[in-house]
Amino acid sequence: MQRRVRLWCRSRPGGWLRAAAKPRSKCRGRTFRKDLDSAGTAPPAARPRRLHGHGAQIWFPRSNRDRVSSHAEPAAGTEVLLKEGEVSEFSREEVEQAFRRRIAIQERDDWPAYVETFTDDAVYVEHHEGTFCGKEEIRAWLLPVMEQCKGWTYPLVWVAIDGARVVYKWLNRLPGRRSDGTYYEFAGMTALEYAGGGLWRHQEDVYNWERAVEVLREWRQASGDRR
Repeated sequence: MQRRVRLWCRSRPGGWLRAAAKPRSKCRGRTFRKDLDSAGTAPPAARPRRLHGHGAQIWFPRSNRDRVSSHAEPAAGTEVLLKEGEVSEFSREEVEQAFRRRIAIQERDDWPAYVETFTDDAVYVEHHEGTFCGKEEIRAWLLPVMEQCKGWTYPLVWVAIDGARVVYKWLNRLPGRRSDGTYYEFAGMTALEYAGGGLWRHQEDVYNWERAVEVLREWRQASGDRR
């Protein structure tokens, strides 16, 4: 949702292209697939089953289209990572409200408040930067990076909520536009795990790093911004 091109802006625009990466955390942290064996596959008892008729609810920001809730059967080959009998302890309404509050904080560029939406033992996985364990480690990494992303916006493309988990697609949009009217932007996705009380215990950001670098270089050349 940063030593590279972090989630929302998750990249450190002036320093990430030339600064050496900081040491990666040794913390393994939580993952959404907790029962993988050494070969990277889930043991038989923990393998996900297909849940028919229990599709995740998906909504689209009004800027894209009207909100949609899908209860249709998952497409052939789709696997939902819930174990037999697993039920979220949180209502969909609570999870969605917590997510919307978090996005509102992000839209205000209030990153200190954003950090406070993590639990004390939260894990943040940034595929280029590494894994950050605990709120204080997340804070020390995230705030300096986001300070250099002033003027960026982070439109949502779609959001899916399934139990305590939220997955959404976003855009990192830099200031200004090209001469043809298109934006300097790149897409990515984030997976969250809700912990209750308005807090989140896990965040993982995924995006194309090469594309992010390409867009940022183009933008810097066009704008003359050397942050």
